[in-house]
Amino acid sequence: MRAHLLTLPLLLAPTLVAAAPPRKAKPKVEAPEVKKPTDDPATMLPEPAQAHGGATRDGRAVARVAAPPALVFTAATGARIYSTPIPGRGAVVVVGSGDKSVYGFGAEGTKRWSVAAEGPVDASPAIARDGTIYIGSDDGKLYAIAADGALKWKIDTGDRVIGAPAIGADGTVYVGSESKQLFAVNPAGRVLWTVSTGDGILGAIAVGHDGTVYAGSDDGKLYAINADGSARWKLDAGGAVRGVAVGDNGAIVLTTLAGRVISADLDGKRRWYFQTKGKVYSIPAIGRDGTVYATSGDGNLYALAGVDGALRWSFRTGGPITGSPMLDGEGRVYFGSHDKRLYSILPTGTVNWVYIAGDKINSSPTLTADGTIYFGCDDGKVYALR
Repeated sequence: MRAHLLTLPLLLAPTLVAAAPPRKAKPKVEAPEVKKPTDDPATMLPEPAQAHGGATRDGRAVARVAAPPALVFTAATGARIYSTPIPGRGAVVVVGSGDKSVYGFGAEGTKRWSVAAEGPVDASPAIARDGTIYIGSDDGKLYAIAADGALKWKIDTGDRVIGAPAIGADGTVYVGSESKQLFAVNPAGRVLWTVSTGDGILGAIAVGHDGTVYAGSDDGKLYAINADGSARWKLDAGGAVRGVAVGDNGAIVLTTLAGRVISADLDGKRRWYFQTKGKVYSIPAIGRDGTVYATSGDGNLYALAGVDGALRWSFRTGGPITGSPMLDGEGRVYFGSHDKRLYSILPTGTVNWVYIAGDKINSSPTLTADGTIYFGCDDGKVYALR
């Protein structure tokens, strides 16, 4: 396992794609009448609440977490949870479940509401400043749910939605589908444009600091799309792309089911790659110093130098890892494993603490400003630690 600089034929220059008018699409929008939520500034979120550190997916939080934290509550759903729990408006924690429902739990763990979907809800939610929740389902639909649990609208993407949507600076929602399409949808549920790829888009969408939308596809390519739907470039990653993150230093880091962690610049030129020994389903985290943290199905957390991908250290768990790592304000790394453990690892690669859950952890953790950690578990519960 070592980092590779650009010396292999596989690592070619990015394919530049001429800008073309995006394809307009009009999937069916189902919109029951609901009371419009108030935009009272006192209850608005300061910014959209999104999985893995926000729209850039850099995996960073400002939280400081107690060592070790105590269990605050568990909240039960009816099936395993792959979704990342996200706190939204009114201190309601939103999560999807394999029981085909979206749940809103109060700060004390009591169920406030639930919304039924027509398939498992493995995707993570994105929550707009007004509290509107956007979340996809295996039934192929993107749901918009008001902060009080009322369904606002849903659109049919044509196939499974298991990656987290991203909310852009102007409120546009970007979501990928196994129908091989990236959708841009406005807050009213109108599809603005779609972009087709060569295979399904099953990972979370990322939005760069300049508004560029990044979508990884199972066709083995990362697509960079302008906010108007026109193409910028695409990069051949050599394997199905499931995770992408945008750092502060002009770096894009993506992961593939071929086990690679790949770094590229904002023009789509590859910088380096690192080969793990398992499939990488997760989104990498990028530290403030540029260090890249990536989990792998081989059971390891890897810390890689941002400049050249050199291995700084690795930490092995007792099972595969499919969830994404998160960083707190002091650079500690948090992630779950199939060995039923949630880990806190120091920046040096040594254990800070370990929490044992009731079953495998496929969900990625969320860290909040008050030091609370939320994660889902295959035992069907949301855990809150502080």
